[in-house]
Amino acid sequence: MIGIIGVAAIMLTLLLTHWLSSQFTKPIKRLVQVMGAYTVGGSMDRLPRDYQNEFGYLFAGYRKQNERIEELYRSLERRYEQQRKAEIEALQANINPHFLYNTLDQLNWMAIANGQAEMSRILELMGRMFRIGLSGGESFIKMEQEILHIESYLEIQQLRWDGGLAYTIEASPEIRELYVPKLTLQPFVENSIVHGFNTRSRGHIWIRMEKLDGDIRITIEDDGVGLKQAADISVKRHTGGYGIRNVKERIDGYFGENYKVKLSEREAGGTCAEITLPILMEPPAADSDNFKINRASLLYKPSS
Repeated sequence: MIGIIGVAAIMLTLLLTHWLSSQFTKPIKRLVQVMGAYTVGGSMDRLPRDYQNEFGYLFAGYRKQNERIEELYRSLERRYEQQRKAEIEALQANINPHFLYNTLDQLNWMAIANGQAEMSRILELMGRMFRIGLSGGESFIKMEQEILHIESYLEIQQLRWDGGLAYTIEASPEIRELYVPKLTLQPFVENSIVHGFNTRSRGHIWIRMEKLDGDIRITIEDDGVGLKQAADISVKRHTGGYGIRNVKERIDGYFGENYKVKLSEREAGGTCAEITLPILMEPPAADSDNFKINRASLLYKPSS
């Protein structure tokens, strides 16, 4: 009898142990099975929701993690689609500038053939501006090219103003070899001419570039009507502001909040714009999304 009771107790213990073990291993096996079958963007096997213990918390945490992964995946899909559309639009947009550049070249030859020397010079300068503006699709160009672009624009304006416009550009050979986002200066100079000198027949623009505290400071000054009157003119004409805003947003996007554009009234009358940029010995890589974080790399070299 004692032997029978002992065997029965052992069997009951084994059955109870097996049952308890299955209560632990069954949900774990189920979770491992679901994890092995899971694919991003695919259907997800549903885990039981009737567990009110630690396994219930584990299943809920896994479901929440998968939901976040799916949301991130959908976000990446949307971003990829937007990038693909942007690339297609950029390729389409490049057709027009190239077409316009070739058209300007043809018009230049026609002006030369008809003895229109001044018109030929304007078309030549416009072609140079478009060539620099295209820059093979690059976003950063040497300061020398940026200065050449703005000199071409100013020469065109001088021809239009019949000698009433003067300008001064101060930049050392060292600074001319550094890289900047292309078309940084032109919106400010254009703003001076279109709004600052709108009611005048004469004007002067000063452009200075210098190293300051390990950065580049570009100062663009004019002796025009000043910020307030220029703003009033801009409102009346429903123009202005987009080009400068574009430069501000690009600088913030490339370099962060430490580099910015500051507009102020000039003490002697007119407007003063100050642009602060990092010192770039070479252009950032095209795929450098984390350029803002890596400003201390080889691309950013403060002056000694």
